[in-house]
Amino acid sequence: MLLLLWDCFECFKFTDIKSLINSQCTATSTTPMMAAIMGRQLQCVQELQACGASMEAQDLNGDTVYHYAVQADPKTIPVLTRV
Repeated sequence: MLLLLWDCFECFKFTDIKSLINSQCTATSTTPMMAAIMGRQLQCVQELQACGASMEAQDLNGDTVYHYAVQADPKTIPVLTRV
């Protein structure tokens, strides 16, 4: 299973995938970073951050990734605040 997860994160190396890093859901305006936080996928959060995912994007309620972290997975807050 570990190998399968490693291969999954290899997709972030492809230009087509990277171009969607900050895409937003048409119904909710959530981003891949918000979804990773809601799913408590810390490694995915780290990979998205390394690829330049926006920390300022807002969903339809005006919530950012920081709001999602506080509500869904507070342990991601230190990861999100790394520069």
